[in-house]
Amino acid sequence: MVFCNSRSQVDPCDTAWPDYAVKKEINNLHVLCDYHETGCEWKGLFKDLIDQHLSSCQYITVECRSTGCGDRVLLSKLEDHLKNECLQRLVECKDCGKKLLFKDLNAHGDGCPNAVRSCHLCQQEMPALKLTDHVMRECTWIKCPCSGEEDVLFEAGSKEYCEHLQDNNKLASHLQPLLVQFSKMSQSVEKMTNDYQLVTSRIELLETKCDDLERKNEKLQQENIESKKLIKGLAMKVEEKEHKSEEVGKSQVGNIVRVTDDRLSTLEKNYGKIFTDVTTTKNSLNQNCAQLVELNCDIEKIKRDYSSQASKVGEMIPYNNNSSYPLDYIKQVEEKVLEVERTVNILNVHHSELELQLQASLASTHNGAFLWRIPEIRRRTRDAKIGRITSIYSPPFYTGRNGYKICIRAYLNGDGTGEGTHLSIFFVLMRGEYDPLLQWPFEHKVSLILVDQDQKKHLVQTFKPNKQSSSFQRPKADMNVASGCPEFAKLSILDNPSYVKDDVMFIKAVVDTSNILHP
Repeated sequence: MVFCNSRSQVDPCDTAWPDYAVKKEINNLHVLCDYHETGCEWKGLFKDLIDQHLSSCQYITVECRSTGCGDRVLLSKLEDHLKNECLQRLVECKDCGKKLLFKDLNAHGDGCPNAVRSCHLCQQEMPALKLTDHVMRECTWIKCPCSGEEDVLFEAGSKEYCEHLQDNNKLASHLQPLLVQFSKMSQSVEKMTNDYQLVTSRIELLETKCDDLERKNEKLQQENIESKKLIKGLAMKVEEKEHKSEEVGKSQVGNIVRVTDDRLSTLEKNYGKIFTDVTTTKNSLNQNCAQLVELNCDIEKIKRDYSSQASKVGEMIPYNNNSSYPLDYIKQVEEKVLEVERTVNILNVHHSELELQLQASLASTHNGAFLWRIPEIRRRTRDAKIGRITSIYSPPFYTGRNGYKICIRAYLNGDGTGEGTHLSIFFVLMRGEYDPLLQWPFEHKVSLILVDQDQKKHLVQTFKPNKQSSSFQRPKADMNVASGCPEFAKLSILDNPSYVKDDVMFIKAVVDTSNILHP
């Protein structure tokens, strides 16, 4: 926005407005639109700019409405962007008719079942889902795998194919691929056979141990029964001796009972230990039996594949071992560890940002004016340039105790038309507790100010909200799309000690609350 040399003396966004004469002088200034550098040719009075033009200017930049897009475009080009450029727009697959996001179209095309594909032998075109069946069952053309004939095709059953197969000079070339395959299959079968024999020997050893344990178990059970009978007999003798000699009997019987109890407890402990060993051995035996059954199934599968390969001279189907791939698994784990480390670094940066917001939230205001202190400008600018954190948010503030909830969003490396060249500052409406009682759309004048810490020349941008813009409707999410000044000031301003002092910058936002009726 261009002021006639009055911008340095008059700050229309101060909380204490100038007197009536000064405001009248400002309203009658001749100005250009903020966006004249991008093509807007409007010119006129300052009051007409605020009240009429800015609400309909087609050269302001807005954020794409599509979820996940985030691109900022001119308002005049928004509809064309949504229809032809947005990566999040819905498109229809020309082959199957499925609707999907444009960014996913290429990936879908590679696997679309109705996409047209050509047979690599006969070049006949057909849907992708029919191609495999065609090659295996219908295609009459054959590519011979023998060396020296890599690009030669034959029609099955043709005279040329028969003559080619009957050529004795090429017999070795025809048999070589099959011999290589047979060699691989033989090695696999031999390995499986060795594994089978190893498992069989282990099972036999376990069965022997299990039989020994069962015999020991039976012996202990018999000893336990005999011990119980002995205890019962001893108890009866004790009762008889108690009647004969009470004093002598008590001493002798007590010793016998203690000895018997000790023997019984020892036998019970031994019995429990042996029984646990038997149970554990049986469980291990059952697991090994299950492995043996699975191994037998694998061997039978290998034998079937071996027989199938022997009947197909011209086909080269490598043996598919269904074993795990620990190297691939380790590589995946390493990639996940690196990803976690990157995430931790990002979380550390966000943690520092959250601490800043927590400290600043204590200074939240309720009069529509907020002064935002931003420390560590150099670090934040570096983060914005490398794309780590492109924008930062101020703590929320309010137009009143029960008023609109607002925050400021700043791009220290620019956004939209100002990306890489200008400092961008935006005004953001947030979802508040009293939104149902407030008037919508939001239509109150907003001023954004970059504060001169030497109190000489504040940089000011003022605009009146566009009632038709979604940025000023009642928020449905946590916050609306930001709206404001993508070219607020050139990035060189961040090197000016008047605006960035001791690595700290101040941005002020002022909302005209004179016409706001708070509930």
